[in-house]
Amino acid sequence: MDAYDALSTFMSGARAALSPTQSWLAGLLGTNKADAGMIVNADTALTYSSVFAAVSMISSDIAGLPLQVYNVEEDGDQVPEPKHSTTWVLDQQPNDMQTSVEFRELLQSWALLYGNGYAFIDRDGAGRVQRLIPVDPTIVSRDIVDHKLYYDVQFADGETRRYSSDRMFHLRGLGGDATGGYSVLKLARNSWGLGLAEEQHGSGHFANRARPDIVLESDHNIDPKTAERFITEWEERHKGAANSGRPALLSNGITVKPLLVSNEDSQWLESRKFQRVEVASWFQLPPHKLGDDSKIAYNSIEAENRAYLTMTLRRWLVKWEQEATRKLINERDRRAGTKKVKHDQRPLIGSDMSSTATIMSQLVSAEIVTRNEGRQALGYNRMDDPEADELRNPNTGSYKEDSEPEPEEKDDEKDGEGLDAIKDLLTDRLERFNKIEASGIAKVLKGKKRPYMEAVQDFYSAHSKKMVDAILPILRVADANGFDVIVNAHDVADNLASVGVMDVSVHIKNCLGDDQVSDRADTVAAYIMARDTDVDNILGE
Repeated sequence: MDAYDALSTFMSGARAALSPTQSWLAGLLGTNKADAGMIVNADTALTYSSVFAAVSMISSDIAGLPLQVYNVEEDGDQVPEPKHSTTWVLDQQPNDMQTSVEFRELLQSWALLYGNGYAFIDRDGAGRVQRLIPVDPTIVSRDIVDHKLYYDVQFADGETRRYSSDRMFHLRGLGGDATGGYSVLKLARNSWGLGLAEEQHGSGHFANRARPDIVLESDHNIDPKTAERFITEWEERHKGAANSGRPALLSNGITVKPLLVSNEDSQWLESRKFQRVEVASWFQLPPHKLGDDSKIAYNSIEAENRAYLTMTLRRWLVKWEQEATRKLINERDRRAGTKKVKHDQRPLIGSDMSSTATIMSQLVSAEIVTRNEGRQALGYNRMDDPEADELRNPNTGSYKEDSEPEPEEKDDEKDGEGLDAIKDLLTDRLERFNKIEASGIAKVLKGKKRPYMEAVQDFYSAHSKKMVDAILPILRVADANGFDVIVNAHDVADNLASVGVMDVSVHIKNCLGDDQVSDRADTVAAYIMARDTDVDNILGE
């Protein structure tokens, strides 16, 4: 019943928080009047072209992106769930009156102007989200009771009802407190009021001015009839696009004097340009999005879209995602991190995909990320190919086991330098993993999880896999260059893990309780850090 009440309030135009008499009184008292004398509210602000363009652009671009529930897999893959009830409500049909795009445009425009966009959350008996019903921000007030946020909604019949935070989807702008966002309409009243005043001034100026573009002067006295006839003939010969540029024949000492644009008109035009930049700054928009091309610093549409996404849209996209995950996903899945609500931003940055893919290809070639990590960064799921999880440069050709290279003459001096370089790189990797191992074991022992050795075994199992991924490419490069790989990557990782388990077991063997184990954590970490990193037993000439 509450949901239908909220819907009827919205659909009946319950923006009617103020009656016409109250609205007139608010204007009379100056509660929404700018210093320039203009009334600034949602209705008048949207008649200002720059404000309308900014609100429309941001709202439509955000509403046009797919917004779905994703299942987060153990390997980090994020798989959309199109059949999830929340996906249907967010991405298809939020209520019986609106499409998803219309609903999100409305809430986003409210958040941009009022600082807050509200929607009533209607759930079924099992707690599943069934509908999202917009509630006009002018009829909503907020209150904190016992450290909990509540929303008071004034319905069309004059009754006020209170709803808890979990019943209200709340999209907030920049806020000065924990309850909601600032009203940009109030903060920008003088700025936008000046723009509206300039529009009104310009309209009156052009409507009322009696100023021709040229003056016909004569050094003779001309009677009114002759003057009228001359002007009529002039207009017949030169008026209209078809007569543009036709030559003129002047007599009786008549000359043509053009009237230039006045300083006042020039300043008005410049002021209009400045007002576009001013409006853009209120919405953190790149000014060129509102038609100001005086300071474009981008050399491509891709760079422009990237700046627009970063400067303007990203914070709003994150607000939508976090509020939807917080209010529309059940607590069990949120805490487990198995489900989240996320936009698919690829339609917005699709034109920049080529440069993004180029950068990712370079990272894969430099063995900074694996192919699967690159795919995930671009929004694609992982490949089943095990080699896609290895740090490997796909441009260097096959490994030695795939095709045996032709034997080459060795330069002993160069071989020695090459082996030293590979050993240095391997030493650096192992020392880094020593630090990771020491830090990880300290956290396990301080976590007071029993049985401790089971937790230690779990840590080393995951740690070994990461170590294999890190050192395997180095050993393969050594092998491909003819150096002797004495121990393979898996054996290196397994041996170090066995040593680590033994070290931890020795240090905590005689501990009597959790506190003693926790106290030993830093000692164990220091012991691991002091471990020698000798690669001579791994690589030879």
